[in-house]
Amino acid sequence: MRWWLSRRISMIATAWLSLSAYGEPVAFSHRNHAGFELRCTMCHPQAKSAERAGLPTARECLMCHETLKKPKLDPSRLSWQPTARLPEFVFFSHAIHHKAGVRCDDCHGDVNRIDVPGPPASLTMRECLACHRLRKASVECNVCHSVRQ
Repeated sequence: MRWWLSRRISMIATAWLSLSAYGEPVAFSHRNHAGFELRCTMCHPQAKSAERAGLPTARECLMCHETLKKPKLDPSRLSWQPTARLPEFVFFSHAIHHKAGVRCDDCHGDVNRIDVPGPPASLTMRECLACHRLRKASVECNVCHSVRQ
């Protein structure tokens, strides 16, 4: 069993409470989109190449939704908000983790089974260190933490 499973269950329960907690203007379901066999990078284009994975623009959503003609989307209501926020002193790069062979679902779980998007299963230092040790990645403080002066 994966290390994130117990955290995933509690995260899903919390996420179901309200999309408004994340400021989402339109209900979004990863599960509904999974049927189209989309790769993560289709909607999160910078996941392999940048610190942040990125979120789709209204135009990117409409590229599919206008073609499908359902459900209709009002682009003025699309303004996605990140669901994960790390403290300022923590550095995390999706690109570095991708290059090291970490898959999206290693941290985010199987989002194709989730209706409501939410933060990764765990953003605790304990979980990060466990993963680093498992993958024999550095656990030196300055790898993830920096003192900005």
